[in-house]
Amino acid sequence: MSSWSGRTLNDIQILKLIGRDAFVETYAGQLQSTEQRVHVKIIYSDLSDHPDTLDLLKAEALPLTNLDHPNINNILSFDVVDGQPFFVHELLDGFPLSDYLKDLSKRGVLLPLHVVARLLRPIASAIDYAHARGVIHRDIVPANIILRRGPSAAFSSIPLLHDFHPVVTNFSIAHILSTPLGPAEGITIATPAYLSPEQAKGNNVDKRSDIYSLGALLYELLLGAPPVLPSASLADSAPHKEEIQEARPPLGGMSPSVAKVVIRAMAKDPDKRYQRGVDLVDDFEEAIRLEPILSMPTRNWTVSPSHPTMQMKKPPKPRRRSAVTLITIIIAIIVLVALCILAYIGWRIISDLGLSFTRLHRFALMSIFTLNLMDMPHDQIQDRRP
Repeated sequence: MSSWSGRTLNDIQILKLIGRDAFVETYAGQLQSTEQRVHVKIIYSDLSDHPDTLDLLKAEALPLTNLDHPNINNILSFDVVDGQPFFVHELLDGFPLSDYLKDLSKRGVLLPLHVVARLLRPIASAIDYAHARGVIHRDIVPANIILRRGPSAAFSSIPLLHDFHPVVTNFSIAHILSTPLGPAEGITIATPAYLSPEQAKGNNVDKRSDIYSLGALLYELLLGAPPVLPSASLADSAPHKEEIQEARPPLGGMSPSVAKVVIRAMAKDPDKRYQRGVDLVDDFEEAIRLEPILSMPTRNWTVSPSHPTMQMKKPPKPRRRSAVTLITIIIAIIVLVALCILAYIGWRIISDLGLSFTRLHRFALMSIFTLNLMDMPHDQIQDRRP
């Protein structure tokens, strides 16, 4: 494919090539009308001689452009120019979850369980939202999840990582390239370690394939590595047990209730999996609340300044209300006693000053009277005597 840099597609000015893979070229672009910065993803294909296919492809793309969720990368438009289909995406300010997990793996640390839950819920919510509108992602992997700066107002009651929230990307590419109408018919683009068994066999898939991938994502968030066997169901190795065998790293340090959630999410039979992502998250949060993982290695959260990382918020410590109440009462009593003492001292000082003034006044009167007597003649003094 020749370079599209410098070209104009409708209202979009193509600036420069920023990525290329087996199916797509990604360019930085800008809307000329609003100067909004965007990503333009051009799919390798030439459909100029297949007008019927173009119309069907546009119909398939329509649900994608209608997705509007705070944790989904917005698709602004889809069009075809010179037989070349392309998507225009909102430009995200952030970095892939895969890069962050690799950084943690290098430092030998794991995500705390409460952080895993906070990451997982908005991702599951985004997937459920797309499923309700007939859109299946087919490639839920850390590389397709961007950790974006800024608060997520829709999930203000569920605190996420400080100043970051996850955004699921590439709904467009995975959806279009996986449809029989798409330009890459018969080609599987999903990451092997996250493939559901039915997807690995090339069978038709539905939303439960994304649930499998969400379970594999949970596996990696918990253990720092994806499932060891590509395209294999964890339920194959542990169909009736509360632990996953022959997997690296093992789940031996995980509570049975948490392992049970992962096994169910990645069950070989789609009917035995969770049918909604939110149900998976609810069970996981309940599992870590009732049976937290106690044997996991100690986590060292020293942050490397050379890599974009996030400061984790620790869960709030439970308040000891009785102790706080007792301390408050004691302080109030001490303050009250101190005020009483100060009032008594002030009253004594004022009383003593009043008494002193009275005595001084009497002494002055006596002195004046004595002086007057001393100045009088003797006969007058006799007259004044009683």
